[in-house]
Amino acid sequence: MNYKDKLWIQGLILFIPLFMIIDGMIEMNNKSIYHSDTFVLFGLLIMGIIILINVLITFIKIMIYGWKNLSIYDKCMFVFYLIWFIPTFVLWSFLLVSLFNFLN
Repeated sequence: MNYKDKLWIQGLILFIPLFMIIDGMIEMNNKSIYHSDTFVLFGLLIMGIIILINVLITFIKIMIYGWKNLSIYDKCMFVFYLIWFIPTFVLWSFLLVSLFNFLN
């Protein structure tokens, strides 16, 4: 499978959470009463799970093949997902802290 097909698949996988995040932010800006903030949080949680799986898969490839033997596509996607992992990790930690404070 060439890299263009892989990019289309990655784009389709990331479309649903990104759509949920953008739609939720628009509804929050319009002061919607239908709990649009949950769309943003749920989209970020899905995005975090997808990113974590992709980072782990690429890390396993790095352990098996080595960084120098990976294709440019795999290296770029690994860096892309590491950059996306930082904000989702921060938001997941805020969500866990707020959930812990809510339960206590």
